[in-house]
Amino acid sequence: MSPKRVYSRDPEKLLEEGRQIVSSNEYGRYIYRVVLVNFVLAGNTVSCVPEMSGVAVTTLNGWVGKIGERERL
Repeated sequence: MSPKRVYSRDPEKLLEEGRQIVSSNEYGRYIYRVVLVNFVLAGNTVSCVPEMSGVAVTTLNGWVGKIGERERL
């Protein structure tokens, strides 16, 4: 078992700051979506993403689905 990480600042506040940063402009939102889709494509379940990202499962499924649509073109 890994030792519990200790933060100098509240992890929830850091997570919220990170969400604000990635949503501050179009490029940041795009990169954020790519990272979350890659997370799923790497074998992680779609259902665990909303807990860490705040993105709804249906939204993430839509993003992953768009990748499949591009493959069929």
